[in-house]
Amino acid sequence: SNMAQMYGNTHVTVTGGDIGYDHLAGNCLDANGQPIVPWAGQIGGTVFGGAMGEDITPDMTWSGSIPANESDPQYGDYTNYIKSHLAWVRSTKVTVGGLAATPVLVKGCVFGGGKSGRVKTDTEVTIEGNSTIGVDRGNPASPLNSASLAKLKFSGSVYGAGLGSERSVALFEDQQPSSTWPGPEVGRVYGNADVYVKNRYDKVPKILNNIYGGGALSGLGTLDNNGNYVENTGNTYIEMSGGELGPLDMSGVNAYVFAGGQGQPDYAFKDFGKVNTTHLVVEEDARVYGSLFGGGEDGHVVGNALIDVEGGYLGTTGQTTWDGNIFGGGRNFNAAHKTTGRVGGNVNINVKEVEMRGSVFGGGRLGSVGVNDLDGNA
Repeated sequence: SNMAQMYGNTHVTVTGGDIGYDHLAGNCLDANGQPIVPWAGQIGGTVFGGAMGEDITPDMTWSGSIPANESDPQYGDYTNYIKSHLAWVRSTKVTVGGLAATPVLVKGCVFGGGKSGRVKTDTEVTIEGNSTIGVDRGNPASPLNSASLAKLKFSGSVYGAGLGSERSVALFEDQQPSSTWPGPEVGRVYGNADVYVKNRYDKVPKILNNIYGGGALSGLGTLDNNGNYVENTGNTYIEMSGGELGPLDMSGVNAYVFAGGQGQPDYAFKDFGKVNTTHLVVEEDARVYGSLFGGGEDGHVVGNALIDVEGGYLGTTGQTTWDGNIFGGGRNFNAAHKTTGRVGGNVNINVKEVEMRGSVFGGGRLGSVGVNDLDGNA
């Protein structure tokens, strides 16, 4: 009934405070002298619109009898079935907006969805006012290794959807078969995801790493039995009318706006961080010290990507291959696979007014446009 649909929504509002612990501060080093950089789910100070949940493969049906006790061989499967029906919310709204006199510092990340818990319909994230997402560490005292750099991407970023299955990444790194991984249903948002960044109270919010329209590892949208998106689901919308993305010196961060999801580079993760369509709007007083992408970082976009730039400032010096550019497609961060970061449909870019230091590319940085199959064919 309509009355029942009024319930089950969450709204998280943060208007002041210092949230989280900076794991890179002090002497937080591993045995090799490298800074310990945990995944987002391990970072205290991450704001989630959804539930925590558990990193398991969801199983929504049960046809057997209820196990009598833990010694029953079916007890584990039954427990998984019960947990699959837990940690749900209907929709979420997250607002991080420091007031003029009460700043907000979130040292982890902001997710519209949950950590592993799922969202039945839509998510919305707003970053505004006197707010900072992430910690500006400057140049680290000791160099970060590649693993630490990969994990650092989870600090100081904003995601429209959920975190998803970190355990799948661990199992992949341990060379376990993909059939054992919890999939992109972990932390999934079954509707659409919106992200808004805007100035308020004469204050400019600062996001020190990346913005993603989709999730980190979670999927976005509802798929039918043939694996196709159900109409009006899986779409992202980012509207950046204010705020600053990335510190001006660009030290140790990316400072990209990805209209799609983050994903992972290996093809086995092709459905992780996947979205249907994307729409990115940059206007008015927005300042992005990196670049814009209509696609994802490594995540796939199945349909079309649209970028509208109607104002703002892009780039720092414009002397690198990655700052101050507009890319209609995706990033494909380390060229691990032919379809990583691809946009499967068409790209449209409309630039009406902007001050930018780089160039405009209809395609991606390395991600292709119109490529959907395993072999990278159009």
